[in-house]
Amino acid sequence: MTDADVPRLYAELFNSAHYRFDPHSLLDYAAALIAGAVGVFISRWERGSRPSQLYAIFCFLFLLWAVGRAAVLNLQDADLVLFLSRRIYVLIVLAIAVLYQFVTIMLRLEKQRMNAIRLHWGIAIAIALGCFGTTSVIGGVERYAWGWEPVFGPLGVASVLWVGGLMTAVTLDTIRAWRESPRDRGEHRRITLFGVALAALFPAFIAFLPGLGFAVYPLAAIPAIAFTLITAWLTYRYGLVEVTPALAAQEIADRVRGALLMLDPEGVVQYVNRRCEAVLGFPEYRLVGRMARTVLGDNLDPSRLSALARSDDRDAEKEWIHLNGETGKPRDLAMSVFAVKDAHGREVAYVCLVRDVTEQKRADLERRAAVLRDVLTGLPNRAMFLSLLDAAIERRRADPGHEFAVCFISLHRVRVINEDLGFAVGDRALLEVVRRLREQVRPQDAVARVGGDEFAVLVRGVAAPDAARAYAEKLREAIRAPMKLADHELHVGASVGLATSARTYAAGADLLRDACMAIHHARELPGGVEFIGLRGIAGQRTRLEAELRAALPAGQIEVHYQPIVDMTREHVTGFEALVRWQHPVRGLLMPDDFLELAEDVGLSAEIDGFVLERACADLKRFQRATGNETLSVSVNLGESYLSQPDVAARIAALVERHYLDPVDLRIELLERIVELEPIQDKLRQLRARGIGLYIDDFGTGHSALSRLHQAPLTALKIDRTFVSAMSKGEGGEKVITAILSLARNLGHESIAEGVATAEEARRLREAGCRQAQGFFFSAALPYEAALAWARDPEGLLRRFAMLDSRPLLRPVAASP
Repeated sequence: MTDADVPRLYAELFNSAHYRFDPHSLLDYAAALIAGAVGVFISRWERGSRPSQLYAIFCFLFLLWAVGRAAVLNLQDADLVLFLSRRIYVLIVLAIAVLYQFVTIMLRLEKQRMNAIRLHWGIAIAIALGCFGTTSVIGGVERYAWGWEPVFGPLGVASVLWVGGLMTAVTLDTIRAWRESPRDRGEHRRITLFGVALAALFPAFIAFLPGLGFAVYPLAAIPAIAFTLITAWLTYRYGLVEVTPALAAQEIADRVRGALLMLDPEGVVQYVNRRCEAVLGFPEYRLVGRMARTVLGDNLDPSRLSALARSDDRDAEKEWIHLNGETGKPRDLAMSVFAVKDAHGREVAYVCLVRDVTEQKRADLERRAAVLRDVLTGLPNRAMFLSLLDAAIERRRADPGHEFAVCFISLHRVRVINEDLGFAVGDRALLEVVRRLREQVRPQDAVARVGGDEFAVLVRGVAAPDAARAYAEKLREAIRAPMKLADHELHVGASVGLATSARTYAAGADLLRDACMAIHHARELPGGVEFIGLRGIAGQRTRLEAELRAALPAGQIEVHYQPIVDMTREHVTGFEALVRWQHPVRGLLMPDDFLELAEDVGLSAEIDGFVLERACADLKRFQRATGNETLSVSVNLGESYLSQPDVAARIAALVERHYLDPVDLRIELLERIVELEPIQDKLRQLRARGIGLYIDDFGTGHSALSRLHQAPLTALKIDRTFVSAMSKGEGGEKVITAILSLARNLGHESIAEGVATAEEARRLREAGCRQAQGFFFSAALPYEAALAWARDPEGLLRRFAMLDSRPLLRPVAASP
């Protein structure tokens, strides 16, 4: 057969005179039909993901081979059989190469096997080229009882050996992945089912035997059909969507509560998320590829975007009124922008988040227009009282002779009455207090309820300390008088803090704050009334600061430890160190109760240093007491501590002093701290020393994905709000899956926080999250209690047993 014969042979293939129907071809036609249906199903079901595209190509090649195989069985001319056999063998070798790459993706081994994939594609292409115009692959054809079969040449025999080796390698990879996957996860079941599909495909090797001289009927279509059907079910049950950073970014972008647009430096829209049409009223095709300012106005001009992105205020937003593209109705929009920069610092794109704040503004107006009175007592509430104070301050600016005072009244025993006699009686007691206050105050004065058991009185025309004190004592005595309610004689005491217009105030809130601060002194005095002036204000601030500063040397600052567990291997991997203040009067205080004060008075760095020192010392004790040298500890450090010039060297020295491996210390950071330019260099120094860096509460801040991969991080801690939303069916599961994928592709660990129930732990583990912490496992405990917990492996195993179908126990009840 020469090159000149090829066009003639192609034409003869479509001449029906050369065909006679052979029943043996029915099986191949059926296989072609099934392969085509499966290929279409997978392509549509999986939204065109790369694994599904590869599998669809495999099905298409298999379809063409099956149709060609059926034609070979029906052909009567030996030359045509030889010509067609060489062509359809090309489909086989290409399908084998496609199948190999598909399997590596299914087993998540594509990156490790990339060189092997390239090698096998090269071999497949070489064999395919050998099929044309040579006898090295298929040298001829031979007639068997069931029809024509090709006879392999030297390269054809080598191709059979190549296919056998490739199938063996695929099988070994599948077995290895099956053994390494946890038995109780969906991943293990998915690989098991895929192994069954591969096992079903193996008998298809029989199709090569006639070409090697063995008179065996080649039932290759049946195993191939079984493989395609099992894989189709596998796709329907577990999916073939490849989890990539792009998929994670897409999922996160579509869940942003607003329209997300990406513009190039010229202002041309390159991307919009799904929410864009709902917010702006323009479909995607009306925006992508067009100048944003021509559709949405000059607010999206690149110069304005660049200025907004460079604003020192990280929360800066641009507000404007926009006519909705669909309804034409005006909408209030607010936009924040950040610039995407290349390695040279050039702005190469702008990411704009546009929120519809129409309803928010309308609600704000409604709240302002609402009656500013307390529901229970009918008195002005805090907002209205502050307005009265602002008006009084403005009047004093215009008329220095206008004097006034504020009495801040804090009631005693109201909480006890509520707990003992019920809230109904407590409300009646409050109403009685209001009645007595109204009897005592003058017509020109104003009484307001500014808190649950707190009242305030604006006393006009009084500023002298003695007069104000006498007025306050009269109010206090009226409140102290016994009251008869619900067959009980009740005594409600009160403390009164005083502040006057003798000091110049900028706003009513400052005046009310000072009167409230005077309460701290009033409670310690026999009379229960205290006047606060300039010195008193300074003294109160100093006193609060002194209490917190004295807490460290007094041993009141404590470190508690919450275990972090590996849910795959079912053991504790370390602890998070959490600070507590054992206040002598108020009891155990959580971080939210005092860390903001510590930041204000400049003590946060000192507290962070204390917690870090104690955590390192206790970690070594944990390791020695449990015999587990791999235990780690994570410590939250704030901006103040990390801003110190020698912080990296100090932390490294601390680790060395306690004989710790640097990898055993992990530092947790808020998202905003990671993005601070002055701190990033110090983070890189810490990472270079082997110390781990975690982003705490990931997903709740505003970290840019474009910068995330540049930060020297080792782990993302998934915020508890997503964990809780997952179990409530509020979409948290997809967000968690996206974050896990993002962490995995960035080479980071992922730890779920706030795991409170067995259901949450079970779903996290099935989603692929290995590490977690939360009340389900244990609350934060003092050192001794945490050590006892770590020494009780049975207790932890009982927790993991609850993840099975056994009845669930009640989660640990403790403070956060």
